[in-house]
Amino acid sequence: MQLNPGERSILAYFTQQEQAQQAAQTLRSMGYQDLQITLLSPYPRRPMHKSSPSYLSHLVLGSRGGGEYNPGHGPLMAADPAVSGMSSPSLAAAEPSYLLTLVCNTEDGAAALEVLKQYGASI
Repeated sequence: MQLNPGERSILAYFTQQEQAQQAAQTLRSMGYQDLQITLLSPYPRRPMHKSSPSYLSHLVLGSRGGGEYNPGHGPLMAADPAVSGMSSPSLAAAEPSYLLTLVCNTEDGAAALEVLKQYGASI
């Protein structure tokens, strides 16, 4: 894809899908139309809670649903390649899982960047 004169692309990385979707919704309400969200990792990062159990599988993969954790799922979750540390670099769990791509006019880029940063994007 080639940008037209006067256009720019912005790549914004998010660790949580909800943040990416909220940023996209805000940008669309501001008139930005040419954007998409792409899943980068088959192991999206899930939010961690301080009251989480200390099971290895839970620490790496996070909780399911509304923060509930079923200890019976632990062995299956622990068998996931993302838990072993051998399937990817050691910091893979902290890497962004979602990419929001935006094409906008050059002069509108600064406002879009502010919105993206507001929702926790890494630009």
